Amino acid sequence: MFDRIAYKRNARDVLAKHWTGPVLVTLVTAVFVFLLVLPDYLYTNIGYNNFFNLVSLLLSLSVCGILWFASAVFFLSFTNDNTISLSCFFDAVNRWITGAAALLWTSLWCFLWFLLFIIPGIVKAVSYSQIFFILAEYPGLSVRKALKISKTMTKGFKGDLFTMYLSFAGWMLLCIFSFGIGFIWLIPYMMASFSYAYRYLKTNAISTGILVESDFSEIQ
Repeated sequence: MFDRIAYKRNARDVLAKHWTGPVLVTLVTAVFVFLLVLPDYLYTNIGYNNFFNLVSLLLSLSVCGILWFASAVFFLSFTNDNTISLSCFFDAVNRWITGAAALLWTSLWCFLWFLLFIIPGIVKAVSYSQIFFILAEYPGLSVRKALKISKTMTKGFKGDLFTMYLSFAGWMLLCIFSFGIGFIWLIPYMMASFSYAYRYLKTNAISTGILVESDFSEIQ
């Protein structure tokens, strides 16, 4: 059974005495977003042509994808071994092609679904949500195969995942009222919680036979 309360409790337990690494990862990510992504949006609003706007958007998505992927690698390792060092995060940044490609590919499909309507777009976004954890644990997979596995893995659990995302909404509001400072602690809490949720989804998919171990080693 998908138990979001247990995943969040496990996250709090593992973070209780080991906040330093997760908080530093969040800070590093925030600095990169501020220095590399925000300026692109500012330049876009000054009135550059559409081509520059498109390049700026793709660059921003690529940077976010790299950071998101590196964070997934770190937190998946951290929730398994809380003594993991920051080198895990920076080593994952070196696999920048995987991170950038994952978010660009996912964003393309989400955009196409959002063209139909908001609800189908949200459903598909949740369906694709495990791609970074999958690629973090199985670096040999292609982005396309990881997305396919994410869709399979989340069948029957999209409502549970969406509810889990909503369960952090109150904390997000408090973080906004704290001028964003609270996100330094909320993001590690969320990433750790969803790391545990990912492990359940993968275990469930294998135990029920909708996926087999070999699916995670094939490049298609």
